[in-house]
Amino acid sequence: MKSEQQAEARPEDRPKHLLRTLSTALRRAIGEVESDVRKAEPIGMGTKLGPYTLEQKIGQGGMGAVYRARHDRLPRPVAVKLLRTRVAGEESQQLFQQEVLQTSRLTHPSTVQIFDFGIAPNGIYYYAMEYIEGLTLDDLVLDYGPVPPGRVIYIMSQVAHALAEAHEQGLVHRDIKPANILLCDRGGVVDLPKLVDFGLVADLQAPIDPGDSKPRVLLGTPMYMAPEALVESHRIDARTDLYALGAVAYYLLTGQDIFDDPCDVEGLIRLQLHVMPRTPSERLARKLPRDFERIIMSCLAKDPTDRPRDALALREQLLDCLDARTWGMREAENWWAAQGLCVRRRSADGTRMSGTSRDQTTRIPEWQRRTDKIKG
Repeated sequence: MKSEQQAEARPEDRPKHLLRTLSTALRRAIGEVESDVRKAEPIGMGTKLGPYTLEQKIGQGGMGAVYRARHDRLPRPVAVKLLRTRVAGEESQQLFQQEVLQTSRLTHPSTVQIFDFGIAPNGIYYYAMEYIEGLTLDDLVLDYGPVPPGRVIYIMSQVAHALAEAHEQGLVHRDIKPANILLCDRGGVVDLPKLVDFGLVADLQAPIDPGDSKPRVLLGTPMYMAPEALVESHRIDARTDLYALGAVAYYLLTGQDIFDDPCDVEGLIRLQLHVMPRTPSERLARKLPRDFERIIMSCLAKDPTDRPRDALALREQLLDCLDARTWGMREAENWWAAQGLCVRRRSADGTRMSGTSRDQTTRIPEWQRRTDKIKG
């Protein structure tokens, strides 16, 4: 009795055998295409990631997109930040996980709180954090103009306090800018700033690998980067964040960045390395509080040793300013009573969570920012 294989090998059966083979291959190919199509489906409203259902895209940061979402069993909205691992490289995945782990260690009220972290079956890394109904400091200036000195002090002193906790744990944010600080009304506490997007956080306590030969890149937003972060990234410390915070205070106070934005990154780096910004009062051609102005300019010192020694020292200096008495909870409540509804409506339309302002987080190869290429 001939085997089935031998029977199929007969000349008269070969066409049928070839047809079955082609049919099987075609079904397999169609299945693979359908699988790829399913994987490539755009992420958006209704997409499920673990217990979270995405509802609306509210931001695009340097490390991934941010969506407002709802939990299957909890009534409160959350913000879900995600990274598509099929697109991102290994380094981006590591930075994304680092952002989650490092931010989850922080508990200050002015630091965004992390609730959950997971990897969906389709290979998407995501984490859930508190959803913030508010506006970025970038939006605050764009919509309402320069901010009164007392209010800038009120906001910056809270952010400095949040940074003090991060720095105490050896963490440097590295991307402080107006778009990464949201102002909100949280449980009746108004003018509460929330520091978000720790995607570039550096752990100063992590061991350095002397055998690491990978080329270093510029990480951050050049307009808000301290000189040492531009040319010697291994020298960054807590005072690097204080430089950026000074630049944020300058922007809030004047409605302008510390430098007129040049047409190329190399020109901006040259300014950051060699040129002191004009004082806010010179920029606006009017008098501003001298004590506050001195603090801002000390934060913007090229030499880190000329800046406040740490975030707590900066906070104390801010609260000692005369104008610190001109803005408090009562003034904040009055502002939010007048503008809060507009802010909440804007949030419902899609608040920009982070990294979506005029100043995008940048990655520039080290050779493009060498000091011998950028002369004063």
